[in-house]
Amino acid sequence: MRGSCDREAGDASRAALLVGPWVHGVDSTARTRFGERDFGRAAAIDYDDVVIGWMDRYVRGDVRNRGAAPVRYFVMGDNRWRESSAWPPPGHATIYYLSSSSTLTQTPPMPQDAPSTFVSDPADPVRNPFESAGAHDYRALADRRDVLTFDSAPMTEDTEVTGSIHARVFVSCDCRDTDLWVRILDVSPDGAAYNLMTPGLDALRASYRDLAKGRQLLVPGRVYELALNNLVTSNLFQRGHRIRIQISTSFFPNFSRNLHTGELETVSARMQRATIRVYHDREHPSQITLPSADR
Repeated sequence: MRGSCDREAGDASRAALLVGPWVHGVDSTARTRFGERDFGRAAAIDYDDVVIGWMDRYVRGDVRNRGAAPVRYFVMGDNRWRESSAWPPPGHATIYYLSSSSTLTQTPPMPQDAPSTFVSDPADPVRNPFESAGAHDYRALADRRDVLTFDSAPMTEDTEVTGSIHARVFVSCDCRDTDLWVRILDVSPDGAAYNLMTPGLDALRASYRDLAKGRQLLVPGRVYELALNNLVTSNLFQRGHRIRIQISTSFFPNFSRNLHTGELETVSARMQRATIRVYHDREHPSQITLPSADR
């Protein structure tokens, strides 16, 4: 799923937004299968026709296109297009909290809940086993010791998640720097776990947690609140499916490895293992906010 725009779109701005399930490149918009997931005939569009239609509307003033919605987005899982006057679509949000039981729950955390801990080794990073972009089955990542996996209960009804997703994760490490990856996956009853966005938006380098202040190395042992606010998708979690959140400090080769030493990988090859702790108690309520469009 590619594309984001946090603004109104309409005749006044002469802007339109089209959000689809495609991978990079215009040619992909004529296909329906990306990675291992087929989104049906509706996913394929005539890109030239879309562009010409927009030009007819805003350049030629063709009144026949005046009724077109300024925002159109494709809901994966439901495999259909929806329309809106803005992106993200107006709606409501649901907060899911991480817990030490490796679950996602809407219940706020207890005062005391032991952090989840793992060891990150830059010499053996979490690897993306797929060379191609698109939707892939990442269920095997749950078997790695350096990946934290949090699953919701099975959906009791079809649940659509559309718009900007916000993650707040409280982290500490015995190192000067680390990365944080927060992946969102759709887990089907057979165990398949498909990613809902292209890797890259779901990553944050901790030392750049506040760009306005420049690079700030970590104090070992101190707890930091890291926020990822560039996550975006539109997906229908069908009844019986689960929402999965996976946390790691690497996803190679989509992003360069963090050495954990505080030195940049562009000038140093010295690396060290680091113990990472993710907190999810009442004082440190690690969470992810999932938006739903009003219907």
